[in-house]
Amino acid sequence: MIYFIINNSNEISKDFFKILENLDLNYNNDILAYMEDTKILMIKNIIYILYDLYNSEFSNLLSLVNREFLFNLYNISIEKSPNDLLNYYKKSIINKYTN
Repeated sequence: MIYFIINNSNEISKDFFKILENLDLNYNNDILAYMEDTKILMIKNIIYILYDLYNSEFSNLLSLVNREFLFNLYNISIEKSPNDLLNYYKKSIINKYTN
């Protein structure tokens, strides 16, 4: 699912794909078949935000983040129940690494 979309999209650069590989965020369909839907949604959301950051003026932050931080921050963001989860998550990453 995620693996298929990333690998077969002409819009996804090899640089971004390498970032996902470095963060171990490129799951193939065999692995996704055993994951809970909530975990798959979390991974999709994280990749979406990373891609958004990659295409923005904050792309340099992607070399600073790590997998554990991304997952922990996502879970904290869920607990906070913001009106716009993805925007809150994105701003949290930016604030963490620009201060």
